Amino acid sequence: MATFWNRLNHEINELREQGHSVSSEVENFQKEFKETADEAERLFREQERVEEEARKSRKSSN
Repeated sequence: MATFWNRLNHEINELREQGHSVSSEVENFQKEFKETADEAERLFREQERVEEEARKSRKSSN
């Protein structure tokens, strides 16, 4: 997801540098995508934390 996000930002920035305007729909998509990507990253890290705690718990109970 990060690769897509970086590519999207790069393409949008290039268009702006070339003097093109970016529609509000594109800007809204960009904002919503970033929020979704941030939430996905947060959930992934939370899942890793929970899995690590479960591994530690299993080890200590053995």
